[in-house]
Amino acid sequence: MKKISILLLICLLSINTSLHAKKYKKKKKTKQKAEQPPKNLVAKPKDGQITLSWSPAVYAKSVLAGYNIYRGTKSGQYDPKPIARVKGTMATYTDTSLQNGVEYFYVVNATLKVLPLFLHSDDTNEASATPGKKSLQPKNIIAAPKGKQIVVSWEAPKVDEDTIITSYKIYRTIKSKKYSKQPIATVDGSTCTYVDRKIKKEVPYFYVIKAVSENITSKPSEEATAMVEKEVIIPDPEKNPASLYRENAKTSKPSQFYLRTSNRNAQRTRQSFHGTSRRGQSTRPYQRRNKRK
Repeated sequence: MKKISILLLICLLSINTSLHAKKYKKKKKTKQKAEQPPKNLVAKPKDGQITLSWSPAVYAKSVLAGYNIYRGTKSGQYDPKPIARVKGTMATYTDTSLQNGVEYFYVVNATLKVLPLFLHSDDTNEASATPGKKSLQPKNIIAAPKGKQIVVSWEAPKVDEDTIITSYKIYRTIKSKKYSKQPIATVDGSTCTYVDRKIKKEVPYFYVIKAVSENITSKPSEEATAMVEKEVIIPDPEKNPASLYRENAKTSKPSQFYLRTSNRNAQRTRQSFHGTSRRGQSTRPYQRRNKRK
C-alpha cells in the first residue's frame, strides 16, 4: 500500500509540474509581443474636414488609455494642447469646421496609464492635407466630326473615393451658350464619349456636359463645337471623261469652259469652245485669240 501511495504522489507531482510549465510558456509568449506606439498616420481631405486614420498601438488593455491628436498649420509645429482625445479602441478621427484651401499638419500619440502616472508614447509620422471642394465638372471636352456624325468626348473629374459619378448629361444647341433645360442624351458614368447621329450637314453644333452624382448635378463643362461639311467630289477626267461635260440641271448651261488648239493651213489658231452637250463641244468658237494671217 505504501508503494502505491508513493507512486500516486509522484504522478500527481509530475502532472502539476507539467501544467505549471505550460502556463509559464503561455505567459512567456504573451510577453514576447513588443510594445509599439501608433503609426502609419494618414490624412484624407474633404469639403471643410479631414479624416485621420492610423495603425493602433500595441499595449496591454489596462495600459492603453487612449490617443491624443495634435494639429498645426506648419510642418513640425503643433498646438501644445491636443485638439481631441479618443478612446484606445478607436483608430480614426474626423477634424471638422476647417477652412478650405489651408494645409493642416497632424501627429498622434498614445496615452499610457502607468499608475500613479499617465505617460505619452512616441508620436506617429506627420500627415498633412488641404480640405476643399472637388468639382464634379467634366473637363477637356472635345467635339469632332467623323463621317456623317459628331463624336463628343471629355475627361472624367477627379473626385473622392466616396463619390461615385452615376451618369453624364449631354446638351446641344446651334447657338452658342443657349441650351435647353433637357439634355439630348444621358450616358452611364463609366463612359466618357457620346456619338451624335441626328445632325445636319454644314450646321455648327455646340455641346456641354454635366456630371451627376447621386442627387447632385455639376456645373456645365466648357463648350465644344463641331460641324459636318458636305462632301466635295472632284471629277477625274481620266476615269470618267463624260464628267467633263456635265451640265447644270437648273440652268441647262454648261458648267465648264474648255480650251482647244488647232493647226490648220500653217496658221496657229487658239480657240476656246464651251460644251453644249454631254457628248461633245460646239463647233462655234466662244472666243478667238492670236489669229495670224
